[in-house]
Amino acid sequence: MNRESIELRIDELNIRKAVLTRKLRALEKQIEHVEGRIEEMWEWLDSWKEKGEYGVRALEGGVKVMKLPEFKTQAEIQRALSGEPQAVGGASEKETLQAREARGRHDAQEAVNVLSGQSPYDEDDDADNRQANAE
Repeated sequence: MNRESIELRIDELNIRKAVLTRKLRALEKQIEHVEGRIEEMWEWLDSWKEKGEYGVRALEGGVKVMKLPEFKTQAEIQRALSGEPQAVGGASEKETLQAREARGRHDAQEAVNVLSGQSPYDEDDDADNRQANAE
């Protein structure tokens, strides 16, 4: 190889490094997003464990007993009986609605991307393999 071809190859490798670095940052953002979704699911699971299964009948001592919520204070009872919508974590009804709408839009866009072949989870490994073989 002559000097010029070596310099061109160095430039080419620097460009490839920059592209891979951008991909890495994008993947790190996706990982952060997924970690947030996992945390959200754990919160949902915890809230379900605390408040779920009310109205289910269980046999206790041969008698069917309905599972009902237990309240520790009179204030909790009044809040539950107030009829006001309540969200996990004390968020307002408006905040909850906005979060659900945003989540719905995001999930719908991901579904459209998957159907159109633009899924972020489908990497084009063949392109990387072709380029590696060309080197």
